[in-house]
Amino acid sequence: MSPEEEKVINRNTMKLQDHLYKALKQRDQYKSERDTLIDDLKVLREKNEELEDNNEQLNEIFNYQEKKET
Repeated sequence: MSPEEEKVINRNTMKLQDHLYKALKQRDQYKSERDTLIDDLKVLREKNEELEDNNEQLNEIFNYQEKKET
């Protein structure tokens, strides 16, 4: 193999390593964003359950008041 061919191979290898590094970095960012979104969904679901419980309680109070008035 000639020195020029070695240079080309080394250059291409370095480019591939750079692309791999960037792809792995992007993958890690996506994983981090995914984990954050999963945590946000968990919080929103808990809040939704809390609001549903509050709504049920308010409906019970409202229905009780309606019955009381009639």
